[in-house]
Amino acid sequence: MSRRIRKILFYCGFFLTIIAGTGYLYFQEAELPVEGALELPSLQSPVEVLTDSNGNCHFYAENDQDIYKALGYVHASRHLQQMDNYLRAADGTLSEAYGKSTIDIDIFSRTMGFASNAESFSQWIDPEVSGLLQAYCDGINSYIDQHRFRLPREFKWRRYSPAPWKPADCLAVYRMLAWLLSDQALRKVVFYKLLEVYGNTKVLEGFPAIQNWPPDNFPKYDTRFFKTLNDYTRRNTQLLDFLGITAENLEHSWVFSSKHFKESGSALGGQLPAFLCNYYEIQELVSPNLNVAGTIIPGIPFILFGHNFTIAWNVTIRPVDNMELILSSVSEDKSSYRYKNQWLPFETRKEHLFTHSENDSAILIQSTLFGPVIGHCSGDKNGSRYCISIKWLGSKFSDDFKGLHLLNYCSSWNMFKEAVGQHVIPAIEVDYIDTDENIGIAQYIADLAIDPFAERLSTLSRVYEPGFVHPIKHLFRNFNPTSGMIHHQHSYPDSMSKSGLLQCDFFRQDTFLSYNDIISHQECPVNRQAEMILPLFFEIVVDTDLNTYQQQRAYDILKNWNCRMSSASIASTIFDTFLAQLRRLVYQDEMDLADIQLYSQFDRLTDESSLNILFLLHQGESSWFDDIRTLDIIERRKSIVLKAFREALNILSETFSPNFPEWTRSNTADPVALNRVSFLVNLIPQPTIHISSQEIKKKTAISRSSQIYFKQIMFHSGDRFSLMQNGAHVLTLTPK
Repeated sequence: MSRRIRKILFYCGFFLTIIAGTGYLYFQEAELPVEGALELPSLQSPVEVLTDSNGNCHFYAENDQDIYKALGYVHASRHLQQMDNYLRAADGTLSEAYGKSTIDIDIFSRTMGFASNAESFSQWIDPEVSGLLQAYCDGINSYIDQHRFRLPREFKWRRYSPAPWKPADCLAVYRMLAWLLSDQALRKVVFYKLLEVYGNTKVLEGFPAIQNWPPDNFPKYDTRFFKTLNDYTRRNTQLLDFLGITAENLEHSWVFSSKHFKESGSALGGQLPAFLCNYYEIQELVSPNLNVAGTIIPGIPFILFGHNFTIAWNVTIRPVDNMELILSSVSEDKSSYRYKNQWLPFETRKEHLFTHSENDSAILIQSTLFGPVIGHCSGDKNGSRYCISIKWLGSKFSDDFKGLHLLNYCSSWNMFKEAVGQHVIPAIEVDYIDTDENIGIAQYIADLAIDPFAERLSTLSRVYEPGFVHPIKHLFRNFNPTSGMIHHQHSYPDSMSKSGLLQCDFFRQDTFLSYNDIISHQECPVNRQAEMILPLFFEIVVDTDLNTYQQQRAYDILKNWNCRMSSASIASTIFDTFLAQLRRLVYQDEMDLADIQLYSQFDRLTDESSLNILFLLHQGESSWFDDIRTLDIIERRKSIVLKAFREALNILSETFSPNFPEWTRSNTADPVALNRVSFLVNLIPQPTIHISSQEIKKKTAISRSSQIYFKQIMFHSGDRFSLMQNGAHVLTLTPK
């Protein structure tokens, strides 16, 4: 090799090293030390942050303001990129970071007004709570300012900066999650379309589990509103998908009294929705006025699952029908709408969208007395114009954060009810235990006011539920039920419970368990749909109906299954695939003819469809078992169930492998969907939170093999000295 070539190679290597080193330094991320001392501006006194062996933080301070400031600082150090995504999703600024791909989400969030409503609500928040929120945001902003050049790589890669936080942002994020987790809009859109195309009788036959049908005297508009509703639904779905929220991710929880336990005391537990499994903190907050521990979602700085030293609680946002689709006549120039025989001007606001690497734009958002307008459309052949607006209780003020804050100081059932009563919108359920071994649950629900001059679209509504009385604004409560148990994951009608199909239900009234039993159940929970549907399947399909070895083998696997879900379960995979095919064969042909987007929208309502399929199978034959796209003779219940079973096996064979051992859930499902975090808390003899988590990671994409990690830890509170004895690291945040 010549000297010149060696020299060129040397300089190339030198410059490549410089470039690589510069890139390495540029993309370095700040890491919060676990020991030592750091300055945090505007602290009144030092705050100690003890990090235990599991990486959980215990905060000790002289006042609450300093604790929340330190809390914001630590949350930003661990979750800044996720926090920024949630904030931008709530206030409609995702396109500033992600470009035009997220513009529709921004339009949706700004139309719903999560941020604008929160901004107006912030002036009415309890002053003490507002001060804590401000301290929390100051902590976040201090971290951003101190580490502006060592932020998470995502910010540098996409060339944008994290947004600064203010108290209204915490409320905006909370209301956005409240909408997404309790949203009934998709359900209403789906059934509005079905009722418009097929009418009450046909739709009621296909969905016998639903009991809140509108009367048959609503005006019909055919399909003229479908495009507007599809545009709205598409944007809503994009936001759900961006945050990874699906119907199956909704949290379930329970409470057991001491009569059910081998150990001392009562206990409550729950499972995080999948989208939060990597986005939560278990922390303890201790000051002269505060002594609580539990789960916090970064950006919402209050304990949602946890305890003080007298009570423990679990807050769960529940799906509840607290919104309506309102139809209003619109003037020809779209400047006003008709209400009570008079024309009222729209309330309008102009919103600017700043888009990364694209031209900026602006949108005009209109609102009626009922709520934000989601679109304009023509309603009939005469050219009449209409708008559809969303009336949602979440657009009204309630001091939700005051209720969450008051939970910290509750020491009795009556104080607990008062705290939950602060939280009016949206509906929440809060479980309760105390050191006297009482258990309970409280839920505050406020119904929409029924305006006789408002025309609601013909769809499902609480207004049409049997026994509905208006107005309703109650604190529903259940204190020390005779069964000694409260379990609320999904609700099934009593008629189904009495049918004897729930034999494997873990939460029976005569259950007598240990904590290890509960943890084992949380690692491999029961598939409630399989419990109910499989006995019917075996009645409908018998051995003689199976004509291949593969079908017989799969049939035997399901027959010997105990309905427990685990990452290694082959039966879970077969059943879930069969149920998806059965749902498609029953409903897709009618829905495709009604609207090409309808089935994909309906398919997200999996719990809804499964319960109705169960009722349909129980009832026997139905016109919904026909394939109305063909001229074939009517398909019977048995033929459609068999067809779904055979198609499921073909899909698994072609998509994954013809070998049954490879049909485990860890191989066939998205690993993210299989991650799970469950909690269990008891107060006696000392407050303890049991955390059980499961994480599945694929080794290679080719072999589809996987590794399953189980982790169980116990979070002990109230003993700073013991923490330090066991090797906890101490970081001191000091005033600047």
